[in-house]
Amino acid sequence: MAALQEHERALHDSRLPGAAMAAEHLAYLLGEVAEHQGCCLIAERGGTPIGFLIGVVERQAGRYLAGGYDAMGLITDVYLVDAARGTDALDALLAAAEAHFRALGIDRLLLFHLEENAPAARAYAKRGFAPYERVLIKRIG
Repeated sequence: MAALQEHERALHDSRLPGAAMAAEHLAYLLGEVAEHQGCCLIAERGGTPIGFLIGVVERQAGRYLAGGYDAMGLITDVYLVDAARGTDALDALLAAAEAHFRALGIDRLLLFHLEENAPAARAYAKRGFAPYERVLIKRIG
């Protein structure tokens, strides 16, 4: 978690230092996994962890969405060590997450990445993810 945070911190000033937040945030995410039918997946190569994926079922309140959009798999965090990027590790993590959510009757996955993370955008597009909603931010103070 600390490594993911430091990677994103280099891209955007919204991120706290990894060492300061990793343990508490991971505990929070694992609680969300337990509470929201989620998954925490670890990718290994030769017994050494090389990445992880965390996802939960995201249910939308209200009655404004068509079936299939009211409950989706939300991938909250994905990280691969530098040496694992561009390998099949991301495919394996995503396939395992898809299988987990498909078994729950979920047929759509959401994920987010920082705008500044062009390599992530390309990697996810290559694996069938397409823009759905865009979140914008403006500093006003």
